[in-house]
Amino acid sequence: MSAESQPSAESVEQQHFQEAQLVTELLERYKRRRVSHAILGGFALDAIRGDPYKPGRGQRKSLRDLDVMILKYTDETLKNFRSDLSDLQKSGRLKVLEVSINVASRPEYRNRFQMSTRFKQRANGGYAFVFRDLEEPMPDNFTQVEQRSLKLSGKEGALVIDTFGPAMNIACYMTRVGFMKPKNISKLKEFTEKVLADGFITEDELEKQLKPFEEFCKKMHKKYPTHYAFMVMGVFIDDYVFQSSIWNILPSPLRRMFLRI
Repeated sequence: MSAESQPSAESVEQQHFQEAQLVTELLERYKRRRVSHAILGGFALDAIRGDPYKPGRGQRKSLRDLDVMILKYTDETLKNFRSDLSDLQKSGRLKVLEVSINVASRPEYRNRFQMSTRFKQRANGGYAFVFRDLEEPMPDNFTQVEQRSLKLSGKEGALVIDTFGPAMNIACYMTRVGFMKPKNISKLKEFTEKVLADGFITEDELEKQLKPFEEFCKKMHKKYPTHYAFMVMGVFIDDYVFQSSIWNILPSPLRRMFLRI
């Protein structure tokens, strides 16, 4: 493709924004069918901070994924949602946006080969982080969702998302593989400084809320040292050798398999 035919950064940004709107509108329709969700990752951090919409991330400015956690659902509604999302993708309406769907596991979920921490529904109606036979309950107020909006600079309209509060979003980064990935440290530091400065939460309260999840990570390291060493090595290779691109070059079936483990 010639330089003249390459899409401009502004047009890619606009398209990324519009595609994210399509997915969030689909999620809103399914909320009326009692499928609850939360948006995680960079979209959530920017929305909580009140930052303008940014499609890029990191030094490479690769396009940001839309990370979705499905919390409550029935098997039928989840199947229908996946089908409708697949139809959007097959129709060519999602050309630049990658959508990552994670689903909170049922209370009976157990997997001794689990590779990363999962959300799990608890029998009492709450949620927990679970890794193999380790489980850390989440306080009910942690998983309450709130609506936030992101606006594209100089454009009308907004991207409205459901997400958790600041502490829960940080906890999701902390517990995913049992430690904070190096590529996320600076953005979480900036995020924490912003929410503290804006009075979302006090420093003492934030530390208190995150303490159980720090202990959960320590338990993961102690009980599964081989897994911990493997993940540290894998994250190092991905971050510093491939600039976090391994996930993006994996075929879709392998991505889905990893997310199910």
